[in-house]
Amino acid sequence: MDECLRPSPLFKGQLSDLFYCWIRKKTKDGEEFLPAEPADFWKYDFSEHEYTDFVNSNYVKPKGVLTTSLRSKRAFDYGTFELRARLPEAERGPVLWFGFELDDLFAGGLSHFGYWTHNGSLRGFCGAASLKATIDLTRFLPSDHQQVKHWYKITRGRDFTLWFIDGKIRGMCVSAAGASTGTVYDGIEYSLALNGDMPSRRLPVLLDIDGADQADYAWEGLNPWDLRVSDGISGAPLHLKLEDEGGVLANRPLKKETKIISGPFPAIGNVRVRVASNAQLKITLEASDDGELWFPVAYAEGSIPSVEARSPGLIGRAIIESPEGGVLTGASATVFPS
Repeated sequence: MDECLRPSPLFKGQLSDLFYCWIRKKTKDGEEFLPAEPADFWKYDFSEHEYTDFVNSNYVKPKGVLTTSLRSKRAFDYGTFELRARLPEAERGPVLWFGFELDDLFAGGLSHFGYWTHNGSLRGFCGAASLKATIDLTRFLPSDHQQVKHWYKITRGRDFTLWFIDGKIRGMCVSAAGASTGTVYDGIEYSLALNGDMPSRRLPVLLDIDGADQADYAWEGLNPWDLRVSDGISGAPLHLKLEDEGGVLANRPLKKETKIISGPFPAIGNVRVRVASNAQLKITLEASDDGELWFPVAYAEGSIPSVEARSPGLIGRAIIESPEGGVLTGASATVFPS
């Protein structure tokens, strides 16, 4: 089996080489799961109107079917998932699930997107059966997400999961067994959550159309050429431009005795925070396990102060103080997971 999930093998093979498929239907006594053929529901070819604008590309859920599910035969070690797709709204429509999940019920772990077609809301999920963090990503959806394909990406590491939209980090979740679970920050550029029920190291891919059995539904334009999945990197570094409630901390005029508290960021392992200004600054790196109780870790002064320390917490933030005023030209954090 190919080490990646990619479209090239389909030139010589078929969808059933890459995916399991099942559907869920109502019966007179309740519901049932039924095995199915992927090609009966994901209908495509590689003919194009123009480059990567495919003529025939629809993933469907027929009327009377509660769920159409595709699950990759291969499970991925941590993992990087990328899907280029339109996310159209539909009155009384289903939920589109895409990303990583160990089959059903969230059992064994998940790190995925969920898009509610009936109201256009997008969320990120991370966790397992008993606990899962939910991040609202709706405000980051491009205004033309219904008409134009955009990139939706998830990277899973040992300590945190990242959700990207068109290359920008929009969601982050730090996982640690027993941690408080929930969103701790909803900022202008990203949201951050904690999760106390860690997902499995190896997870397969899901592409589900779920609910709304009263009508046919087609996820229009979805083509295997738009999907790429591979193993991830367990401890990849993270670099983040810092922000506060006013936005990204760049070219920010500072009054005398200004104090800025940055938005929080993942901080498992070694953390380096750098700021730059045309005046003297004081910077303190703080750490927390829950986003409520914070404690200082490292401190520095200067016009380009930098602090680097091993974080004793799950998340961090920077306290930036300007005794004399000036201009804060930039601030960033780099995390090196242990």
